Amino acid sequence: MAFKYTMGAKAIRELFSEIAVVDERKAQVLYEEVHDLWVQTKTIITICREMKNYIERDAEQLRSRLPRLTTKVTIVFGENDSFAKVEDMVATDAVLPNSELLILAGVGHFVHYLYPERVAEIILRCAASTETPSTPNRL
Repeated sequence: MAFKYTMGAKAIRELFSEIAVVDERKAQVLYEEVHDLWVQTKTIITICREMKNYIERDAEQLRSRLPRLTTKVTIVFGENDSFAKVEDMVATDAVLPNSELLILAGVGHFVHYLYPERVAEIILRCAASTETPSTPNRL
């Protein structure tokens, strides 16, 4: 039997009837939990799409202003980032007059959250450095 979300608790009871005893109450509870997760997932997907649209819409306007930024900038980027693209980071690095792109191997989007010590080391190194960066570094 194919499970259809709209069938509710009855579908859950039928779906699991071959592997477990699922009474009406258990089926209703499971349905409500699945429904809550579905609503949360749809909300998260919607928020992510809106964020992506906002970023894409404003990215070119921001990129056109970047060449005016003369402060030293270090871009820390995870090579496995599923949100941003390597080519976008390379393009951003290219338009900044005094920037360094650090691409962290085996790391995703939340570099600062997942590897705070590593990011702190990079920040301290950059703060102490007087060198002008040249090409992307892979760490």
